[in-house]
Amino acid sequence: MLHYEIAEMHRAELIREAEEQRLVKEAEAGHRTARRGLRTGERRVSRTDDRFTRAA
Repeated sequence: MLHYEIAEMHRAELIREAEEQRLVKEAEAGHRTARRGLRTGERRVSRTDDRFTRAA
């Protein structure tokens, strides 16, 4: 029974680490998007002060 409990604790720790890594990646992606001033799924085509329109 001891080996089973150790294996379960190790499994739970791996799951926690994977969840933490996933959340970090999501936060980084959100930060990059916010830093660029873009909302999810939108791209800036042009602004009044741009000389040329950007390609999509």
